[in-house]
Amino acid sequence: MKTKHFGIICSIILVYTFFPLIPTLADESENIQQLYNTADGLYSQANYTGAIAKYMEALEESKKPGVRTEMIDKDFNTLVNFRIAVSYSRLAEQTGNNNHYNSAIKHINIVAPTAKIPKHQQALTYLLGHTLFRTKQYELAEEQFMKLIVDFPDSLQVEHAWYAIGQMNYKLGDFEKTRSAFRNLIVKYPKSNFKDDAQLLIAQTFLDEHNYDAAYKEFQKINTPAFKQYPDKQAEAMYKAAFSLYKLAKYDDAIRRYTDFIKQYTNHITTHSLITAAYFDLGKIYTEQSDFDMARNNYKNALNSTSDKELQSEIHTEIGHSFFKQTDYVNAISTYSVVIELYPDSNFVADAKLGIADSHFRLENWNKAIAAFKEVIEYITNDFKFSNTTEHVYIPYSSYLVAEAYFKLGTQQKEISQVELATESFKQALTWYQNTVANFPKNKIVPHAIFGEIWSLNELGRYKDLEKTANKYIEKYQNNPEFDLFVAEVQLQLADIMRMEYKQYVQAAREYAKISNFPSHPKFHFVKLMAKYFEGKCYFEASKPVDYIEGDPISKLNTDYLKKSVVAFQEVNKVFADESFLSGVTEGLYNDFPERVLQVESALINEALSHEMLGNLDAARKCYTSIPETSKSYQKAQFQLKRLQEIENVSDN
Repeated sequence: MKTKHFGIICSIILVYTFFPLIPTLADESENIQQLYNTADGLYSQANYTGAIAKYMEALEESKKPGVRTEMIDKDFNTLVNFRIAVSYSRLAEQTGNNNHYNSAIKHINIVAPTAKIPKHQQALTYLLGHTLFRTKQYELAEEQFMKLIVDFPDSLQVEHAWYAIGQMNYKLGDFEKTRSAFRNLIVKYPKSNFKDDAQLLIAQTFLDEHNYDAAYKEFQKINTPAFKQYPDKQAEAMYKAAFSLYKLAKYDDAIRRYTDFIKQYTNHITTHSLITAAYFDLGKIYTEQSDFDMARNNYKNALNSTSDKELQSEIHTEIGHSFFKQTDYVNAISTYSVVIELYPDSNFVADAKLGIADSHFRLENWNKAIAAFKEVIEYITNDFKFSNTTEHVYIPYSSYLVAEAYFKLGTQQKEISQVELATESFKQALTWYQNTVANFPKNKIVPHAIFGEIWSLNELGRYKDLEKTANKYIEKYQNNPEFDLFVAEVQLQLADIMRMEYKQYVQAAREYAKISNFPSHPKFHFVKLMAKYFEGKCYFEASKPVDYIEGDPISKLNTDYLKKSVVAFQEVNKVFADESFLSGVTEGLYNDFPERVLQVESALINEALSHEMLGNLDAARKCYTSIPETSKSYQKAQFQLKRLQEIENVSDN
């Protein structure tokens, strides 16, 4: 945002409010008058170096015996040092050499402590505040401006002092003091040339604080009759009011505001960048609303309204993002490629390369995704723009996605019986997961990478390494609500290994049981159902001795384990059967999931088998008959009922 050229305005005011009228002297002090007038003339011609030299000569002349200066000013020494200070200040503005401000401060400090005349004190106080402001010594400058406001409330410079205080506190990030100073300016000086800028900065402070509601209200004030001096500020306020609505997710209102802004200011030369920004923001809003055609129309309008290559590359990148969000990954890749081809030096090349990699991943082009993510890593590592970035966010992300793509590739190869290729892919996945963890130990991607590492170890059959890694993972993240579902899945995998690989059924059952301790939250429904079901299966298997043959007497079985099996299967039915589970779905507390019904019915059949082995045939029959005709398990249940009837008939005979 452009602000008033504060320094130049202030210096002009100082010069013309301080300088007295110089009478013609006809005595022995005629020389000092001539020096003084010459200095004035040089100053008026913006020859500040020459003016300073003549003022210094006048100062030296004033020290000679018999020289009278009171006709020029009662405190000539203070006046001339002040003029020298003003000249140095203007010279600094003219040349950009801030050392001249230091010279100005030096001359102010020579006379300020002894200045007695109020107009001198007032001018010196203001000039010192101004000079400290220009040298970014804001706290010291504010002290001088506040001194001016308190000690000289009727000074013409008080208006400028309030404006400067607001400006300084904005630069310091003290937005409360910024708003207070600017509001003082607006209230006390309703005709001030600074008030539009002050109001705009009040609104900007709220925008900087992300208080978009307050920002919107303050920006709106500028488009009222009280603030109509500067059309460029009205345009900026109108755009930023629309932007505030956009950030408040009031998309329909924002669209109307942006559209009105574009209509009103399209042909204004000073608002071209804001018109581009408005089209750009509209593109993002329509993308959020999944109106992708309108989004891209606005992005194209933004492209046509700017010749800035960097901005054009950003707009093309956003068009790519819109295709990506639309799941049109082919066009996303094509658009991202445009960024790389047309704007090779752009800051958005990395985004485009990552977009291409992500698109290939979504298309399940695993080999292309692997190559593309590796290219992202290489580009960021080698490109000078990222040389000072020790850990660019895209590198750990891409490293992790390389591992994920290898894992997906291995899974795909395994499904089509390409065993050797699958094994190699899983090894690559493991390496990339482990490298991600090792290279970026504090990155938020690490829990995901370790999770992938565990599954890679499982696919490679490295169960001892898996157990070690899994137990550390569980210990570290089990109380972390962001990753506790991962922990539950890892716990389930540990139990699965004990059940399937080691046949340690009792230990496996205990590992499954641990999952019951996870919070009562819908995200755990599936894993809890599977854990409780397999807990029952494990106790069922554990109840049978090694030499057990179907039909052996109950005395050979471990009835305690059978009873635990029944309890586990009953728990499945109690929590996940239709009559108990669907009420929560109806109330909108959670969603149903496809595995639920089949697992509940499998639990009923297995519960029935446990009852049979315990000799509880009525309980077994009740389980079988509870499975409805519409179920995929109905025929199996009917077969079991028929078998049970045959057992009872044999027993009766």
